Amino acid sequence: MSKVPTSPTSPAHEQTVQPASLFERERQPVPEIHGLAQLDGNPALALPLAGRVVVVDFASTLGSLEGTATLRLRLIPNGESSLRVEFFFRGIKELRLPRLPAEGFDVANFTIEDARSSGWVGVNWLVGDATTDAFAFYAQEAEVIAVTREG
Repeated sequence: MSKVPTSPTSPAHEQTVQPASLFERERQPVPEIHGLAQLDGNPALALPLAGRVVVVDFASTLGSLEGTATLRLRLIPNGESSLRVEFFFRGIKELRLPRLPAEGFDVANFTIEDARSSGWVGVNWLVGDATTDAFAFYAQEAEVIAVTREG
C-alpha cells in the first residue's frame, strides 16, 4: 500500500491507495471456514470427524430473516461424549438429511470440503458424511461457532 498526496502542494493530506489485486479480493473473497481455529490443537476434533449430529436449527429461504437458508448443527464426537462442536452454515442448497430422531444421527466421516470447482453459483462447501449421501448439502459459508465441554 502506498500513500499519495491529494494535492502537490500539501503532502500532509495523504490518501491511501490499494493495489488493484486487493480490490479484486474484496469483490471475490476466498471462502474459508470461519472459526476453524477452534478445532486446532485437539487431534480428536480434526475433520473428518465421526460422531452424532443433532440438528439444532434450520431456517429455509422463506423462513430466514435474510432470505438465505441457514443450518446450525451440533456434533458430539465419538469417544469424546462430553464435547460439543457447533457449526453454522449459510446459503444452504440441496439439503439431504436422514430421518431425524430426537437424539440425532450417527456420521462416520463428517467433513466440510471445498466445492468451488462444482460450478454452482454461491456454493463454496460440500458438507456431510463422506461415507454416505444420506446426509449432505452445499453451503456458501461455513463456521465453527464453538467447541464446549458439558458436565
